[in-house]
Amino acid sequence: LYSSVTGITKNLIDVVESEIGLMRICQRTSDNVSFYAYRNDILQNLRSLNEESEVLSDRDRQQLASLERSFRLESARYWFELEQLGQAGGEMSYVIPDNHLREDHDSYLMYTYMHGLGVGLETYHQEDLAVERLRSLDNCLRNAVRYDNVMMQALSINAICSLLLEYGVENVLTGVSDDMLSRLNASDVQPDLLPTQLALKALQLSASLGAQYEIIENERLLASCYIERGLSEEALGILGTALAMLNDAVKKGGVMAS
Repeated sequence: LYSSVTGITKNLIDVVESEIGLMRICQRTSDNVSFYAYRNDILQNLRSLNEESEVLSDRDRQQLASLERSFRLESARYWFELEQLGQAGGEMSYVIPDNHLREDHDSYLMYTYMHGLGVGLETYHQEDLAVERLRSLDNCLRNAVRYDNVMMQALSINAICSLLLEYGVENVLTGVSDDMLSRLNASDVQPDLLPTQLALKALQLSASLGAQYEIIENERLLASCYIERGLSEEALGILGTALAMLNDAVKKGGVMAS
């Protein structure tokens, strides 16, 4: 569907929107060559559109600004997954945290999610970083629920769980507000069981969407939770399920995430 757009229209705004969709698909299927090709084409089209911005309608200018935000955030996510944090932060720096961003719900969710992963927070002291990341992820989760965005709910819960495993539950949760703690631990489980509960919730949400890539990632995360608790056999079983799903997806050659 996305690839057909470039052949049926010369409207650069429509072309850029479709190419961002194709860029996301390439990111999920690890098609790096095509990713860079689409990314370079988008940059060229954005430059052309900005040069002609004076003749665009107000609606088109708003759509262009939204597409630029989306492009920068998707690029930041790509660089983050390649562990190129400097480049990820550079892409994030193009996104201005103003009211326009907050009104652009999808971009705002991705912006707070990327902050929750630590992108753009390089100036924070290490002892403050975990709490600031948690606040951003909690913000992302609350708004994802508000906007009924199930995918971002799953991603933010996955990231919160990973953060707890990385820094330790007590280290992260010490000093957070009671309201935030009650949201994250609504079932009031023991602190050492909270990562497992969050991983199960993220898995449930991604499974409801049929998003294979996210399902596999959440299976791996759940296995990490079990390993942390010394439950090696359970972890191996879950990893076996994730590996079988990955192999099946590779054989089918389909897109692994929606």
